[in-house]
Amino acid sequence: MFQKTFTDNHGITHTDAVVMIESCNVNQSENYGEDETVMSSHNNVNYSYRYWTNLAAKNSGASALSGNENINDVENPQGARNLQTWAEEDLSAKLA
Repeated sequence: MFQKTFTDNHGITHTDAVVMIESCNVNQSENYGEDETVMSSHNNVNYSYRYWTNLAAKNSGASALSGNENINDVENPQGARNLQTWAEEDLSAKLA
């Protein structure tokens, strides 16, 4: 969970919104050649998140808003990095 000031898709600025990654999914696809060797592979991470407009709204039990994001063509998504941390860093960079 982290806090971030950003403007949503409706043009509303949320000062110190509380953001939580709800789930992360890794999808891997491989394309094979005629000789059954892997020609290419792609790893994509999809994650869902929820956010409250501020900490007071979260603490008062207000309903969270939600969204989804993707990180495409990543190398070794299930490697040493924690997927939740990865998603938080990606989302934090995307929220402006």
